[in-house]
Amino acid sequence: MIQKLKLSGTSQSEYTWQWVGSNDTDTNMNTRETTVVDNAWMLLRKHLVLNYVKYQAIVARRIISMGTALPQWLIDQYKKSDAAGLLMIYISYNMLEEALLLATEYIDAANGDGPEYFGMDTSIATTWLPHNAFGCLATAIERTSQKLNLTEAYKLFMDKWNQCITNKISCY
Repeated sequence: MIQKLKLSGTSQSEYTWQWVGSNDTDTNMNTRETTVVDNAWMLLRKHLVLNYVKYQAIVARRIISMGTALPQWLIDQYKKSDAAGLLMIYISYNMLEEALLLATEYIDAANGDGPEYFGMDTSIATTWLPHNAFGCLATAIERTSQKLNLTEAYKLFMDKWNQCITNKISCY
């Protein structure tokens, strides 16, 4: 489907509308008020949310490899189901700014600031953090030429991560 999105662009051809319509099970989605591309993104979202959460890594990697930013709904869904996996995807594609932001938000959530955005149970006293992924991120930043542009974000992340280690938040 993503390849179809790229090929069709903003074309409003009947064939493209037929393709979206034939894949659509929600009649509210297929309207002429939105573009074919918007409808295709909505269709992808619907399928990932309802049926194919296990394919979100494949979809995220494919979207990034095509040079497109991940849509916010996919990031939000991924954070709830596998934030460490999303973090590793960001690192593997050298998206270090996004990775730093995600890692810092993850640590904040573990400390009680927004755990619902990461699917964390707020009643659990101990939260497991992906220290291995955090270590990969720190190493990637130390080896990159982008380091100067990420200095403040990196310092904030490292301070929060070190605080977690000092406070003995569990790791995996």
